[in-house]
Amino acid sequence: MIGVGLLMVWFGRDKDKEVRSDPYSDAKRIQAFLFGIFLIIMGGYGIFSEIMGYLKEIFAVPYQPI
Repeated sequence: MIGVGLLMVWFGRDKDKEVRSDPYSDAKRIQAFLFGIFLIIMGGYGIFSEIMGYLKEIFAVPYQPI
C-alpha cells in the first residue's frame, strides 16, 4: 500500500511549472497526490498496528489468579 501511495504521489507531482495546463488536469494531479499521501498514511498505520500486535503478544503476561 505504501508503494502504491508513493506511485500516486509520483504521478501527482508538478511536472513542469513553465507550461500551465488546464484546471481539470491540475485538479487530477492534486487529487492523485493527496490520494497517494492518504495511501502512505494508511499503509504506515497498518504496519504500525501489526508491529504493535506482535509486541503485545511477545510481552504478554499470562493471567495468574491470586
